[in-house]
Amino acid sequence: MNNIKNKTILIAGGSGLIGKELVKSLTQAGHTVRVLTRKKDVRPPYYYWNVKTKEIDEAALKGVEVMINLSGAGIADKRWTEKRKQEIIDSRVETTRFLFTLSEKTPKLEHYISASGITCYGFDEHEKKYKEDDPYGNDYISFVVKAWEYEADAFSTHQIVTKLRTGIVLTLKGGALPKIHNTVKNYIGAPLGGGGQITPWITLKDIVS
Repeated sequence: MNNIKNKTILIAGGSGLIGKELVKSLTQAGHTVRVLTRKKDVRPPYYYWNVKTKEIDEAALKGVEVMINLSGAGIADKRWTEKRKQEIIDSRVETTRFLFTLSEKTPKLEHYISASGITCYGFDEHEKKYKEDDPYGNDYISFVVKAWEYEADAFSTHQIVTKLRTGIVLTLKGGALPKIHNTVKNYIGAPLGGGGQITPWITLKDIVS
């Protein structure tokens, strides 16, 4: 990363597990990093925005060359009621749409990077090795990823678009691993589902890199 020209980078979702580590890594590498937050009365590198009301501190956009979108309600944080399922989609789709409207105010923008999910292929064939151009699955999570990536593609008319499909991020700093670890530690751990399915995963260090 140190061999790359220093960039001005805007991150949506920079206060989450991956985002915090990414901000630290990019800052240490010499990049100018700005983080969008829903909290008001913040100071740089944090800037207020609100997707629902379409508000943003436009100082965050000045000179931005790279946008990274890590936004999205946690897939496994709450029970999947119909309301929650819609929230999971909207937190990804509406955020991406709003960022696209902002791209008109960022003439130096050259690269849009979107988080995405390796779960886009569905869960019907556990042992198949998938390729990028394989079709989406027919389940709810595949639908979420498809809608999310479709919105990201809007940037491709003017910018490079990277859709980073990743599996479960495993780290003791947060996310799924501490929850799994605690159940095993307290002797109540058990296989998930049938126990024989493949679970794609990645370390926090690798996803940040």
